[in-house]
Amino acid sequence: MKLTVNESTLRGRPPQVDDEMIAARVSSFLCWLAAMSFFVSPWTYFGVSEDATAWNAWIVGGMMILISMARLWKPILFTPLAWMNTALGAWAVLSPWIIGYVRTAQAVNSVVVGLVIVAGSLMSRATKEDYGASDLPYYELTGDIDPTDPSLPHTASPHH
Repeated sequence: MKLTVNESTLRGRPPQVDDEMIAARVSSFLCWLAAMSFFVSPWTYFGVSEDATAWNAWIVGGMMILISMARLWKPILFTPLAWMNTALGAWAVLSPWIIGYVRTAQAVNSVVVGLVIVAGSLMSRATKEDYGASDLPYYELTGDIDPTDPSLPHTASPHH
């Protein structure tokens, strides 16, 4: 088995972590888009800017926007926030019945946005917290070969 030193291992993490971070960022971006649409939705419905449904969209939508942005920025560090976004998405799904939305379009919007947030947050939650839980490089946590060791050739084999 040959180990190749590549950019991911030089940064101290295995390549699959980079793949998981990309997946987390894509789903977090979808959550951000849905949260933005939820946040601006009160302005699309004439006369609801003073309504409790508007405040719901602004407060919950604003929180979902901030969480999604944090997950876009540092997916591993902010993995626990995906659970919070999942809860906020569930609230958005249930809020038409709890708050009592008057307009059907608002209720449908809230339910659809909530479902997108829940699904996207659960998908983005798939990143592993333990990769970012320590300041130690990944190879030190796992006992793998240190790819930055100058005595190693560019390609190292553990069986030599």
